[in-house]
Amino acid sequence: MDPQKWNVYKIWSSNVSIKGYKIKLCYEASYVGYCLQRDLISNGIHCDIVSPSSIPSPRGKAIKTDRIDAGYLAQFYANDLLTIVQPPDEEQEQSFWGQSQVPEWVSVDSGT
Repeated sequence: MDPQKWNVYKIWSSNVSIKGYKIKLCYEASYVGYCLQRDLISNGIHCDIVSPSSIPSPRGKAIKTDRIDAGYLAQFYANDLLTIVQPPDEEQEQSFWGQSQVPEWVSVDSGT
């Protein structure tokens, strides 16, 4: 990620923590979620990975958008209604996905 964006986030998060709030992030378990969590943690930002099957689906909601989903996810996460899962390390993830199943847009270092 762009270092300038991380700097903006760190300034914002330090202002929030000065006010006594604790920032906690979560992301749905997936290839993208695991990569995002590793990047966030390496930059000192807490991020949990949650099981997609533990995310309740509100009944009667015909409209589904990322913004609406994010709002529900934040509420469920804040109220400890989601199951936190242990993400695989990079080696486990590579063996799980296999070279042929990694999305094309992901750069995989073969070590050569």
